[in-house]
Amino acid sequence: MEFVNNEGHKVIFATVRDPEGKSPLGAIYLTKDGGYNWKNTTPNLKKRNFWSIVMDPQNPSVVYPGWVNGGGVIRTIDGGAPCFFLSEGLPDTSVFSLSIDPMNLAVV
Repeated sequence: MEFVNNEGHKVIFATVRDPEGKSPLGAIYLTKDGGYNWKNTTPNLKKRNFWSIVMDPQNPSVVYPGWVNGGGVIRTIDGGAPCFFLSEGLPDTSVFSLSIDPMNLAVV
């Protein structure tokens, strides 16, 4: 997911996963300089097999990552932590794709 902020800097979020299970899963990385430097935004979040991610088009700090294998969706308002679990009480369903309604940004 890429976003160019008001200062012209490229803000990019990337989910990291290993479908073969050979390395720890669950990282979401952020760069604010077009990919030169990356930061793990979820070091304290339980490792999850993140598969999809969508960013609020009006506020790049609001991000919704989704995961598979016991799936769900979280919301973060600062690009990483704290995270709010939006799938509490819902069946465990793998989330392979997410989108935000362009007419109503509160609908994911």
